[in-house]
Amino acid sequence: MSRRRPAAARSPVRSNPRSRAVGLKDSEARLRLLAGQIPARIGVIDPELRIVWDAGAGFPELGKIAGKRVAEVLDGSPDRERILEALHKTLSGTSGQIEVAIAGRHAQIHLDPFRNKQGEIIGAVGVGLDITDRVRAENALRKSERLLRQAEALGHTGSWEQDLLTGEIFNTTENLRLWFGDDQSKGKRLEDYVEAVHPDDRAQVLQWRQQLLDQGRPSDVEFRIVWRDGSVHWNFGRATVIRGAAGKPVRLYGTNVDVTERKRAEEELARRERQQAAIAQLSLSALRPEGLQPLFDEAVALVAKTLRIEHCMVMEAHPEDSALRFRAAAGPWKEDLIARVTVSMAPGFMGWFSMKAEAPVVIADLPSETRFVPCEILLGHGVKSGINVPISGRERPFGVLGAHSTRPRTFSPDEVNFVWAMANVLATSIEQTRATSELAEKREQLQALSRKLIEAQEAERRAVARELHDDFGQVLTALKLNLQRHEGDQAESIALVDGAIERMRDLAQDLRPPLLDELGLEASLRWFVEREARRAGLEFHLGLAPLERRPPPSLETTCFRVAQEALTNVIRHAQARRVEVELRAEGDQLQLTVRDEGKGFDVAAARKRAARGGSQGLLSMQERVALAGGELEIDSAKDRGTTVRARLPLADGARP
Repeated sequence: MSRRRPAAARSPVRSNPRSRAVGLKDSEARLRLLAGQIPARIGVIDPELRIVWDAGAGFPELGKIAGKRVAEVLDGSPDRERILEALHKTLSGTSGQIEVAIAGRHAQIHLDPFRNKQGEIIGAVGVGLDITDRVRAENALRKSERLLRQAEALGHTGSWEQDLLTGEIFNTTENLRLWFGDDQSKGKRLEDYVEAVHPDDRAQVLQWRQQLLDQGRPSDVEFRIVWRDGSVHWNFGRATVIRGAAGKPVRLYGTNVDVTERKRAEEELARRERQQAAIAQLSLSALRPEGLQPLFDEAVALVAKTLRIEHCMVMEAHPEDSALRFRAAAGPWKEDLIARVTVSMAPGFMGWFSMKAEAPVVIADLPSETRFVPCEILLGHGVKSGINVPISGRERPFGVLGAHSTRPRTFSPDEVNFVWAMANVLATSIEQTRATSELAEKREQLQALSRKLIEAQEAERRAVARELHDDFGQVLTALKLNLQRHEGDQAESIALVDGAIERMRDLAQDLRPPLLDELGLEASLRWFVEREARRAGLEFHLGLAPLERRPPPSLETTCFRVAQEALTNVIRHAQARRVEVELRAEGDQLQLTVRDEGKGFDVAAARKRAARGGSQGLLSMQERVALAGGELEIDSAKDRGTTVRARLPLADGARP
């Protein structure tokens, strides 16, 4: 039996070059088949940047590129220079990776040096992966994130998340802005958020967080945040909790929304509702017949409460003293100070400025005010800001309604208009009270005048009866006796008749002078003044300017009776030595002036007596002038004499 040699001892089989080539081609075919199953492209580039081998299913748009130069393949690509630069680095021995755009797609190319057995670089191997779908997804994600950030910014909405195990807090950019404004140093610690909450809301927010952790249900909360610059912002927060397998909270997440504008709108609406309710309440109170003082007290209380200010007051003007006095006050005023102190209305002072203003006077910083001299009383009470509104009147402002704060404050337009509206309610009520008082006074005057008229008529009848009985009765009796005596003296009878006629003429002229109808107002005044002044022993001066047209009869009668009454008062009461009577036309008015240098009298007291029926002459002049549509002015004081001036409208019916 023959023995075989061991395998190791067998002589090696020499490989056939032809069989090696066949094997290499077979391996290449298998490599191409494998590369064709994946979305990639594999290529070998020689030192001259020519593609010597290419395989793979990726980037079919490139077609067959083996044998082409890289620069030719990349013609038109925006990343051509970057790829060429990367290839040069790879041929220098540096591997690398680059993301580029090729043939309308996105590629990630891995480049490595290609070495021979001696380790020399003879080319570069590149593997290009098609990452178009990934890039598109990343772009879509970035776009979504950008849109989310924009939506958060537009909607003032932020999102957050906290890992309860590590304490780490994650925020969107808008959420950090909602909490801290432009302060980028905050937001990493939970304490940052606690400190940012308004001190008055901090306990509420901490309690809400604890309840959220305990109960685990989504929960809402509204609170204020204070930024570094001191501005206050309202935040609406909603959050929920995630629990682990053991039921322990492991994560919190939620959203925040800036609701400052909504809160401001709600506060604005509530503020205006309070203002309208206060105006309505004061208007209703003004209709009650309780007088002005309760209305003033209610007004200052309503203004102080509605505006949430410390001090409010109503001050009444006293022009005779050039001062304002307190009528009502709300707030911590010093009682004794208010009762005895007045506010100056001298030019340049705050009271004068407020009374002269045609609109509300808004005071931003009273101590540094330059438009007027600040009120010492307000400064003494620590007032910083305020509103002063003149309480208007028919002839002059009644006074001032003031609303003041001890804290620097900017008053909104609606708050200023509110104080103005309250002042207008007071002004209307004051004028209504004045009108009611004047109407009652006129009614009393009319009643007194009616009584006095009846009394005057009776007195006139008695005087006429007495004159007829005493004078004419005696004359007629003497005449009768003379006629009964046949030897009677006819001359004596004629003298008696002449005397009776003269007395009758005087009596008729006292009742109504015929000159007034025949020759007019000027001649009648001249006759009357000369006669009465001579009778009383008065010096007199007449300044009767010629009238272009004769006034209507009713106006002549009114003017004559006023002069008659004024001159009678001079003779009876003035103890004067001289009297002046002037008459002239001024524009569309007729002006009569009666002036003396007697002892004078208290005009206000006389008017009050006239209102009660105690001064018939003054009341008669007032009523006559008022009925003619004119004005009666009486200027008098003790030891300064008296001037009575009547201005009467010249009607279109004036006679030539």
